[in-house]
Amino acid sequence: MTLLQMASLDRISSACAGASGPAVEVPLDGTVYDLATGEVLEWVPKNNPIRAVLNTLKSSAKPEPLKVYPVEKDDSGRVYANI
Repeated sequence: MTLLQMASLDRISSACAGASGPAVEVPLDGTVYDLATGEVLEWVPKNNPIRAVLNTLKSSAKPEPLKVYPVEKDDSGRVYANI
């Protein structure tokens, strides 16, 4: 699964943290991923009516971790990813 196959992962959740550090939450379905490892920390929680429906629709789907890539930031602030 790639980011293009999912709802936008545009929110870093300060309330969520995995064993490796910060986590990201998919705004639409609420799934939470560990930002460093890609591990699924919470799969489609039922914390509102829309997410409850999505949870039902995704109940037979197996949670898959996100792909993560090593990145480096230089002194000027440029970020390089090894994809």
